[in-house]
Amino acid sequence: MGLSENLKTIRKKRKISQRTLAAESGISYSMVSKLESGEQKNPSLETLEKIAEALNVTTSQLMDGMNIYDQFNIVMGDAIPELQKDIQSAKNTIPVKLHELLISDQAADFFEINQNAISPDDFENIESLIIDYIKYQFSKYKDEKSIYHK
Repeated sequence: MGLSENLKTIRKKRKISQRTLAAESGISYSMVSKLESGEQKNPSLETLEKIAEALNVTTSQLMDGMNIYDQFNIVMGDAIPELQKDIQSAKNTIPVKLHELLISDQAADFFEINQNAISPDDFENIESLIIDYIKYQFSKYKDEKSIYHK
């Protein structure tokens, strides 16, 4: 079952109408109706919490059986665009931070290099190779199960 089926089943078990649920939850009748019919698939978490409270169930019970991606979208809500910005920012920041590290005195000491002997093009090539190598190493774990989840 998914959200629409769960909502309808729970509401009917409680023997209340869609209009009563709407009034008790503070959600519009139209929204309740669209959720039950499946026309509205991604309500806000706040909407689900109000409905769950009115039905005296948890939001998890309402979302039971839903596609995990739909659940994620509901739970994350407005945070998804912000998270995407953060990820993009990290993609832009990592090469800059790597460059700062490689031109630092600590890197010169650690790698035992004379940074002044490396041309800017060679430096860019080295940075690109380091990032590619790190991506390759992490890619080996892409489809692996978590060592922390049993």
